Amino acid sequence: MADGRCPDKVRAEAAKQLQEGGAAVAAAAAAKNVDEARNALNNSVLASCKGCHGTHRPKK
Repeated sequence: MADGRCPDKVRAEAAKQLQEGGAAVAAAAAAKNVDEARNALNNSVLASCKGCHGTHRPKK
């Protein structure tokens, strides 16, 4: 998050990517473009989740 609440760079970048990806999904949905919405979801939103969780989730 831009306001400094994220404790490290990985989380800050993931939060930024999640925000931008969410906006892209919403814009594509508003335009009724399913393919673009799906691509934004897979390439931005889910990637941001994997980036942060891959670093911070406890290993099994």
